[in-house]
Amino acid sequence: MVLDKDNIPFFNDLENTNKKVKLNGNIYDLYSAPTWELSQRVDSLMENDSLGYDIDDYLIDEDISI
Repeated sequence: MVLDKDNIPFFNDLENTNKKVKLNGNIYDLYSAPTWELSQRVDSLMENDSLGYDIDDYLIDEDISI
């Protein structure tokens, strides 16, 4: 799920992983929650019942700037 950073009240607490993901032809920065508590808040926001999800299928290796 792609979330708009303006709709995430704790966006500044997330860490940019310096990785890119490609979803539906669009390329996005990948952010990570540095703490368990923040991970739970992200999952709750995404309406995800379990912590995290597999992102490997969406990671791209190319050095692409957006």
